[in-house]
Amino acid sequence: MGNELGTKLSFASQKRVDKYLGSFGGCISALGIIFDKESEVEIILDDALRGKEKIGLHPNVNTSTLIISEADLERYITLSQHSFIYKKFK
Repeated sequence: MGNELGTKLSFASQKRVDKYLGSFGGCISALGIIFDKESEVEIILDDALRGKEKIGLHPNVNTSTLIISEADLERYITLSQHSFIYKKFK
């Protein structure tokens, strides 16, 4: 996957998660991009999410789940001044 994107993909260190998302391990969510004020986090969505009416996301805590549509997730990402791409994961 990293080769397709022209970069090496890896899990973020706790230091990076703190810096960009203000979260901790186990609570990282696409919704955390609201804390990335400089829009440095790149969003890669699984192609399997396309057209889904219900996607479960942690609202930056892992004790609850928010259900939204794929369209609403795209809108949220865009309104938070981020861009996204879809990729097919194996």
